[in-house]
Amino acid sequence: SVWSDGRRTRDIYDHDQHLMHVTYRDADHINQIDYYSEEHLSKRSEFNEHGQLSRTTTFAKDGTMQQVDYYRIEGTLVLSFRKGRNFHRQKVEETASKTTAEDEKVDNIQMFDTNGLLYTVFNSTHDLAYWWLAAFWKQHPELFVIGDPSDPIFTRLAADYADQELPYFSQITTKPAPVKKALQDTPW
Repeated sequence: SVWSDGRRTRDIYDHDQHLMHVTYRDADHINQIDYYSEEHLSKRSEFNEHGQLSRTTTFAKDGTMQQVDYYRIEGTLVLSFRKGRNFHRQKVEETASKTTAEDEKVDNIQMFDTNGLLYTVFNSTHDLAYWWLAAFWKQHPELFVIGDPSDPIFTRLAADYADQELPYFSQITTKPAPVKKALQDTPW
């Protein structure tokens, strides 16, 4: 293995073949491990600030993401995003800085209970976001949602919760600039 000058990264080899690149958060905690197969990034494991596994991403030889798995703090799998036709086709160089699974065109998103049993399957990230927002909203009836009427998640929420206050973005009249700025990053 070879350490970087500041001992923040470590590369592990088997003869000439690169096996792993380990990035450390600090002396006691690993931040990320990249696994290589035939010199191609094949898997990335990411850890939280306490050193617990939080996400793994599996890559194809061409650098496209195939699957992203998210873990609970106790280590059990909670969500698994499976590749779809348009699943973020990023090159290995681009994924080195950031990996996401925020594309509505995944094959499916599987949610697991704490026992590792399949709880439910979502067909898109829109379905997952809607499910989460609807559940959150039921627990917090004092909240209201402001959103863009062209957003499919907001449109679905508006139809299902029409009896609750659900102002459309176009109806916001007091101080619209902060709302408009907030809606640049997320449509609701």
